[in-house]
Amino acid sequence: MANNVDETILSLITLAFLTISSLCWLVLRYLKEGRQALKEINKYKS
Repeated sequence: MANNVDETILSLITLAFLTISSLCWLVLRYLKEGRQALKEINKYKS
């Protein structure tokens, strides 16, 4: 029983880590694209 609980907790921690990592990667990617878009907009305004 204790072994099953350990595996469940390990799986939940792994899943949480992968989920948070994926969300951070997506946010950073979209922020990078947003900065590039703002640079292009400012370039065409000038």
